[in-house]
Amino acid sequence: MVAIGLLVTGASSLLLIAVMQGSLYPPLLSALSSSFSSFSLSFSSSSSLGSIKYSRVRVIRSTVDNYSIVELSPLRLPQQQQQLLQQRVVEPLEDGQRWELDAEAGGGGEGDAANGYLSRNGSNLEFHSYGKDVDLRIIVFAFDRPTSLNICLTAIEEADYAAGDRVSLHVWIDRADGSGGVGNDSTTDPSVDAETLAVARGFNFTHGRLFVHVQPTPVGVQGQWMHAWRPGRRTKEIALLLEDDITVSPFFWRWLKRAHAAYARFDDVSGFSVSHPEMEHKNGGLLEVSVNDTIFMYRVICTWGFSPRPDSWRAFQDWFDDVERNGTFLPVVRGILPTEWFLSERNKGKERTLWEQWHIYYTNMVKQYTVMLNPGRRGLLAVNRHEMGLHDGHVVVGATQPLCVDWSPEMDRFPETLPKYGYDGLREADL
Repeated sequence: MVAIGLLVTGASSLLLIAVMQGSLYPPLLSALSSSFSSFSLSFSSSSSLGSIKYSRVRVIRSTVDNYSIVELSPLRLPQQQQQLLQQRVVEPLEDGQRWELDAEAGGGGEGDAANGYLSRNGSNLEFHSYGKDVDLRIIVFAFDRPTSLNICLTAIEEADYAAGDRVSLHVWIDRADGSGGVGNDSTTDPSVDAETLAVARGFNFTHGRLFVHVQPTPVGVQGQWMHAWRPGRRTKEIALLLEDDITVSPFFWRWLKRAHAAYARFDDVSGFSVSHPEMEHKNGGLLEVSVNDTIFMYRVICTWGFSPRPDSWRAFQDWFDDVERNGTFLPVVRGILPTEWFLSERNKGKERTLWEQWHIYYTNMVKQYTVMLNPGRRGLLAVNRHEMGLHDGHVVVGATQPLCVDWSPEMDRFPETLPKYGYDGLREADL
């Protein structure tokens, strides 16, 4: 048995929680349900790592240590207990492993600076806080490619981060269709890929906290992208969203942080990509940007490592939720290839696999662009390995573009005005 102490601000008592093998000690349930509306649990050992945060009181167990899953209805947090002092108490388990529990308060509602994620509850979306702002929140989407996920996470681990940067890494794992969604344990729910879950929980991320989330029900690639990051209205946090077949350059954060500082204030910026599409999206030819344009703006999002501008992403999420409720609206932008692809997939009942078409429509409507680094001979800040999966058939293609492995002084250039490139890959006007 391991004792965990939680000290609540505004309360003089120390709640001692006993976590026992196979189940939670009953006083834990009454203590937590009467004191907190939201908290997170983070537990780690030399062999596995996992954590999760929900608005409901939910305890997720490690697959190897057989902790129970518990969920209670959310209760309102009393005013005098608005914050929770984080206190870490680590005691050895009977098998000699050392586990750490970390808890923090989190309200169920959105705030100006609160960042979190969304989940579907019937026809409504519920907000769940990630807790305190960080400088960089990396969110990786995974399903059933454990080797690919490990490559992706390893590149993130080996990237350069400045001293003092607050970094959080989140892995969101989707479920196979047909699952009712009962928990995080793939040993009892085959809809969760066991190897992928093991890779995520066992990964050692040394630059900040690692959170492993399993979708309660299957949401698909669209649900993963749309809901995994809900930025606060006044947040300063930077998020990077990427799928598990992306490999980032060691310098992705160095550039991304500076790009946000330089251009996130512009209303016609939807976000930033650390990669670069290989083709223009009107005729399908190569996207060839002038060598003089070190940084440029392009009409179409590149999902091979996308970092949204927070207020643009919030507005997009709100707009999408509204039009999705309509049920009949189609995001058709005439004269471009992505629309043709989307309509083709819709005829097969698979339009949710091309979520970016909604983003293309929205940014076309509000006249926003994605900021990208022109790789030139330097290589990209992230490459797509084209692993077998939803869009790459049954053959592993491998990366078709080089990865940036050396920082160039040109990458430090952030001009005040940026050239804009249209769907046809031709230059439009300056910012």
